[in-house]
Amino acid sequence: MKIDQFLETATSLKSTELQVWQQVIRGVQTVCISPHWHEQMEILYIERGEMDLKVGEDSFHGTPGMAVIVNPRQIHSGVCTSQELIYDVIQLNLESMLSNSSISLQYIDPLLKEKVRFVTRLTDPEPVVAIRQWIRSLRSKQHPLNIIGQTYQTLSVLYRLCVAEQGIFHTPNHKFHQILEYIDAHYTEPLSARSISQLFNYNESYFCRHFKQLTGLTLSAYIRILRMEKAQRLLKQPDISIAQVAQQCGYTDANYFCLCVRKHFLLSPTELRQKMLNA
Repeated sequence: MKIDQFLETATSLKSTELQVWQQVIRGVQTVCISPHWHEQMEILYIERGEMDLKVGEDSFHGTPGMAVIVNPRQIHSGVCTSQELIYDVIQLNLESMLSNSSISLQYIDPLLKEKVRFVTRLTDPEPVVAIRQWIRSLRSKQHPLNIIGQTYQTLSVLYRLCVAEQGIFHTPNHKFHQILEYIDAHYTEPLSARSISQLFNYNESYFCRHFKQLTGLTLSAYIRILRMEKAQRLLKQPDISIAQVAQQCGYTDANYFCLCVRKHFLLSPTELRQKMLNA
């Protein structure tokens, strides 16, 4: 790769296209990552606490020191399973690294076209160490060339040690993305597999199979997670009654809402509210 091609790629990698932040979550059974997907590659590093994760078709338990890769267009979600959870997030827009150079075409383009994927759970110490160093370089606001160098170095380690075996990758298409956006906008309303499949011109049986294949959840379970996440946010506001929270989350029966909250959080709405207010 010629130096001018490298510099062209390096200067195109803006702060908006390579981001790092830290998430602090408190409370067992708190939904920390709602089911979603995006075009960027995402890497998580768990600093403290534990969480249940689902990335694509892989469900597993995340513990301190674990690094997790979410490839582009992979549906992922997470639930905190400890009193406190702290994890770092790197989000990389691979398109910003794409150029006409041979290096870019050989290593970046296949990731964008999903011809290559990295394994989800990283157990080898070398890539985990590389990711931690990458996080430190991003946080310390080093010179852009240092950051781009660390970025390529980390990708080289992932390519050397963490490429997944070739197989059939189930990823959502644009139409499915529209379905998820529709559900996210209307989940407090009465929704059914029949109504959604009719709206988006799917056979109902096919839609149900496809939805479960891509998200790992049934439609009703997916909607319930979204509703419980909203309930958790609303219960942090002491001036809103339990009945009002239930109604705003799409439940016409407050008693059934209370049963759903207890099943999801292992606490009643009142107990969950008190726990969050005392945290």
